[in-house]
Amino acid sequence: MGNYDEYDHVDDVDDSNDTAEEHHAPSASDGSGMDIPKPEDLPIILPSSLGWEWCTSNGRQSLAAKEAQLRHAQASDSIHQIRLALGFKSALFRTQVRPAKTQKTKTRAWNAIYNVETTIHEHARIYSMARDAYRTIQQAYADGPDLPPLHPQDLHVATLVLGSEQVGQRNTQQSWIWGFGQTVEDDGTWMNDCELSYSLVDFDMLISVTVERVHWLRAKAQFERWLEEQDSIHNEAQWIPAYFHTRAESWRTLMAFAAQGSMKGHEAYASYQMNSWEELSRSAVKALSPIVSSPLKRFKVESILLS
Repeated sequence: MGNYDEYDHVDDVDDSNDTAEEHHAPSASDGSGMDIPKPEDLPIILPSSLGWEWCTSNGRQSLAAKEAQLRHAQASDSIHQIRLALGFKSALFRTQVRPAKTQKTKTRAWNAIYNVETTIHEHARIYSMARDAYRTIQQAYADGPDLPPLHPQDLHVATLVLGSEQVGQRNTQQSWIWGFGQTVEDDGTWMNDCELSYSLVDFDMLISVTVERVHWLRAKAQFERWLEEQDSIHNEAQWIPAYFHTRAESWRTLMAFAAQGSMKGHEAYASYQMNSWEELSRSAVKALSPIVSSPLKRFKVESILLS
């Protein structure tokens, strides 16, 4: 089982001064001396707690398949709630935290942020527990997709609006939770170039849709930037040798002009410059020929993103 405490931001209470009697389980009344387990400490008997081998040996594969589907649905619901909470957190930063000027408004704003953080960590623990149970009996759900591990860095959201001039955004990737379970059939909130309109009543859902559409637009802009850089590099591989060749030809013209005027010194200098630029042109052609000869890469999603 995973470590679910990594999502918990609440400090543990120091119970080092507690007496042993407070933690000792009650004993049986028949005098056997055996401790009676607490009901809340007993695990629920489910296929995931018994293991896949037990299910196969006892013919309970169908029961394990049903639980696997339920666990996957539970994990999907937790990710959806995390996205809602992160979107609401981003809105709180914009509408309450940053406009706050007094100590009173700042305290209230940050209390709202802490409440949202508690919700995020709670659903993160639920997802991790559901994922562990799902992976135990995943073989029973053959068509079920894999559930990625959830790390604390996946629960961070950028609350600042970054401009195109901001450096360090070239290879920035969003967390996988923003694309988890999102298809045209499941949810079209970030498809069709974000041209869909929604009349949502729930404010949290509206914020989540907005955040997902912003992430989609950012990914689309990043993809278009990659295509533009690919075209630019391919063109520059042709421009550089052409520029060197043009400079060599200009010095060739000057050398011919100096020869007509019987200016030996000018002719020698022009010849030196002409040979230098020609050598640069030949070296550039040799070094950049693999780029010029290779075709431009095309992607399957290009027709969707650029349509």
